Amino acid sequence: MFRCSDINGRLIEVLEGKLNQADAAALAEHLQDCTDCRDLIAHYQPLFNLETADQIAVPQSLWRSIQNRLNEL
Repeated sequence: MFRCSDINGRLIEVLEGKLNQADAAALAEHLQDCTDCRDLIAHYQPLFNLETADQIAVPQSLWRSIQNRLNEL
């Protein structure tokens, strides 16, 4: 059974979806009744998704332009 303190202590695992099957089921059960934990996860999930999003590829020409500018300084 998950408690609020468990979610706070394992928030990264929760956000990453890295809980084992038993813990994931216990989490789902806890979230059915706990609006505080649902709100906590809902608050941090978009921030976590931004943090782990793929990096945007920067064109090589831009890197050369930056390097040239730095060399000029």
